[in-house]
Amino acid sequence: MQKFVPEVEQITFSGQLSVEVGQTVLYVTERCVFRCGPNALELTEVAPGIDIERDIPKQMGFLPIIEKVKAMDGRLFRPELMRLRSEFLEASLVDRVSFDAEKISLP
Repeated sequence: MQKFVPEVEQITFSGQLSVEVGQTVLYVTERCVFRCGPNALELTEVAPGIDIERDIPKQMGFLPIIEKVKAMDGRLFRPELMRLRSEFLEASLVDRVSFDAEKISLP
């Protein structure tokens, strides 16, 4: 059964509208991650063991943009804890925080 189809009966969330107002929209499935762009979905990440050609476009009702695709973190699919505390909370402040002046609008 296809999860992404060209048309639906009812729209409960508009990724397109969200992108137009500057929000990032991601669709995460058990196989991959898509980013909603201004004109199309872009495949950005795939799960370990997934063959992009066999397991993604052929299972969709349309073709996503497939350019720069990276592997999803394999820890997401393992039963043990991911041990993220050391990567994020115990990392130095310089490694955790960044400032992008272009994303800030000042009065």
